[in-house]
Amino acid sequence: VGGRVSGGLDYAELARFLQQEVVSGRFELLEDLLETVGKRALEKYPTLLEGSLSVRKPAALPGKAWVGMSWRFKR
Repeated sequence: VGGRVSGGLDYAELARFLQQEVVSGRFELLEDLLETVGKRALEKYPTLLEGSLSVRKPAALPGKAWVGMSWRFKR
């Protein structure tokens, strides 16, 4: 999780929010997870101007340590 803010933002609170969104949601595609959670973060935190999220899915493919992707978002 990374980002740029205007004003102040409690990053610990943001991290808890993001974790809760990921755990409580049901996503078939990593792309959907990243886009949905990023949009919800922008809605909840008006001082968040832009950011990036990364997600890894361990053991998704045989013989691979993990697969994953990142998504950049901006107001």
